[in-house]
Amino acid sequence: MRKIVLLLFLFLNIGVVSAHAEATQYKGMVTGDQTFLKDEKGSTIGTISKGTEVIIEVYNDTLVKLVHPESDLFIDAVAIEIVEETITPENVATIGQVKTNSMYKLYQEPSPESLIVFTGGVEYIFQVGNIVNGYYEIQFGGTNVYLSVENAKALFEDTYAFDIIGNDLPIYEWKNGELVHKGTLAKNTAWKIERDIAKYHIIRIGSKEYYVPIIGTFPSNKKPSVSVPKSAKYPLSLVTERLTPVFTKDGRALGTLNKGSLLHIKGIDGRQAIINFYGKDARIFFNHLVHTNAIQPKQAFSHPETGFYLQVFAAMYPEFTELKTIGKSVEGRDIYALKLGKGKKEILMDGSLHAREHMTTNVILEMLDTYSANYLKNSIYEGYSPRSLLNNVSIWFIPMLNPDGVTLVQSGANGVKNGELSTKINKGSTNFQAWKANVRGVDLNDNFDSNWDKINSTVKSPSPSGYRGPRVFSEPESRALRDFVLSRDFKGYYSYHSSGQIIYWFNFQKDGQATRDITIARNVSSLTGYRVVPPMFVVGSGASTDWFIKQTKMPGLVIEISPYVGNKPVPLANWDSVWKLNRKVGLYLAREANSR
Repeated sequence: MRKIVLLLFLFLNIGVVSAHAEATQYKGMVTGDQTFLKDEKGSTIGTISKGTEVIIEVYNDTLVKLVHPESDLFIDAVAIEIVEETITPENVATIGQVKTNSMYKLYQEPSPESLIVFTGGVEYIFQVGNIVNGYYEIQFGGTNVYLSVENAKALFEDTYAFDIIGNDLPIYEWKNGELVHKGTLAKNTAWKIERDIAKYHIIRIGSKEYYVPIIGTFPSNKKPSVSVPKSAKYPLSLVTERLTPVFTKDGRALGTLNKGSLLHIKGIDGRQAIINFYGKDARIFFNHLVHTNAIQPKQAFSHPETGFYLQVFAAMYPEFTELKTIGKSVEGRDIYALKLGKGKKEILMDGSLHAREHMTTNVILEMLDTYSANYLKNSIYEGYSPRSLLNNVSIWFIPMLNPDGVTLVQSGANGVKNGELSTKINKGSTNFQAWKANVRGVDLNDNFDSNWDKINSTVKSPSPSGYRGPRVFSEPESRALRDFVLSRDFKGYYSYHSSGQIIYWFNFQKDGQATRDITIARNVSSLTGYRVVPPMFVVGSGASTDWFIKQTKMPGLVIEISPYVGNKPVPLANWDSVWKLNRKVGLYLAREANSR
């Protein structure tokens, strides 16, 4: 039987205690079936189990006194049987105090399966020597007994932070007059206290306050860092699809977020999203997240931002997306392609082959955003079922084929490595708004091979537009698209450009191929209102779609999205109209490919 040490002193009569500076000590055993422990007023605070070994001092036949660290406690002397003399209790260091619930139990070991040595019936304050497996180790008369953390509340005085002990604890936000459960904070984590209210600690993050139950926490000697959420470099809000674990960068648990929690994503770390979790830098897996309207399209998208969104979609939806880097630009920027769908048949859509035409990137990204959201929900969008359709035909999106050129237009010569060269090509001007070429002055849409050697052009050297390059496929950007096309079996290629609201489709197709392709062009015209350009019978071309048509015998369209605005980017004021006209185009083209 485990020895339970109780420091007991003789109580000469109720309410009158004889002081003994040095008293003889005895070890005794509780023999009563129901032995009460009383306070100095004679009120019962609980019962000590029969067979519990105790230590007493100055024993007689009336009462014995337990010198408890917080107050005097007493037990009937007749319930004690002397075992031996001269027992010296151990001095145990304490780390704090707890106040019990009105009903609680003290155990021989830190387990509910252990022997119950004391049953409490009123609230009481105990000193705590340690915390073991979700139990307070109590200094109770010289030896250790154990109290579940769920049955006591730590006492906080001028404490900077708290540790979560035992089980994970819920965290709440006060909304509309009630506490709304947000998730959990993990055990063995420390959090800064703003203040306490009733039964709760308050955590403040920025202007928001969150509530954590005090029971299950303990004063911490740590000073946890708290970071106020900062604006993300690229704004993105996502929603948890299920109960979502939250952890530190090195994988330690921080807590959980409930299903349906709206999160502001701060960054990406491989397959993990970086978030601010109640003042802590944290990670969650992207595949626990979904989106409804992730991209805000009425803006100019840089190359890094475009790459960020593509990586996010690929990380969120690995089951129906695939992200590739198909090549690099002159300055080493990645050229991304993302597949949406599970279909074995595939079509290709791209944008920003010409630098100043970067609103076409917006069209591609908004298609990805809108189509994937409806795929996820298995909903009908504009008369199409994206899930059903994209399970048969996948769309490969290349949002930005000319990342160096786009960066030059958006950020100027200081935004690229070859800014001095570009400025020289631009005849000394630092205004690059009219620039179409890649960063070294080759017009990528004149660098593909559809009788490239027969191109009739007056531009014979690097230029903001119109220079075909020193040789066919001289540029890494055009080679990247060429090699990607040749590696797959696309049923069609559709390249977005920006000015004129017209559609090009012809490159000397004949018979059934010509009938098929003009039909597709006319149907896209019906969706958009754009005019189909009649055949022009240009013998020499370096256009990407002309090369594709010649190489694969599949349809290829150039779709110009905006009324002509001159030699400059399409203004954002045109965006709403552009998207309204093009929102169904990708789904139509996928459906058309599925028919072949």
